[in-house]
Amino acid sequence: MINAEGGINGRKINFITYDDAYSPPKTVEQARKLVESDEVLLIFQSLGTPTNNAIRQYMNLKKVPQLFVATGRLSSVTERAFHGLWAGNRPTQTEGRIYAKYILQNLPQGKIGILYQNDDSGRDYVKGLKDGLGAEAAKRMIIAELPYDPRKRRSIRRLLR
Repeated sequence: MINAEGGINGRKINFITYDDAYSPPKTVEQARKLVESDEVLLIFQSLGTPTNNAIRQYMNLKKVPQLFVATGRLSSVTERAFHGLWAGNRPTQTEGRIYAKYILQNLPQGKIGILYQNDDSGRDYVKGLKDGLGAEAAKRMIIAELPYDPRKRRSIRRLLR
């Protein structure tokens, strides 16, 4: 629609996307391609804490903003050194606390098994859940915690068998 109406200040939007396979080294490669070959104005809604952490210094150096970064790791977007980062998701710790509040209100005798992504974002999620439950409830309710590698689909399938 924007392009059909003449674009922004006469410039058309060209949406470019590359797959990084949720691999930080591949993210760096694809980000460099976007910046150096495609000469993008900005990066929008790039997914993942480890992948965004891998490119944020480079993007900051090149003065290419990262808008609405899809990371739940609050520190990824609040550090003063990275001016072009704008958060797109609520922090995973906050989300964990929200779930804890729901569980305590609606399932106070429930048991919890946690399957979490084995990275900073996943660990933040678990921390938020435990903080929200409180130490005593967390000890009583959480019966298992199991991390998985998001880049290895087979590891997730194996865990769920």
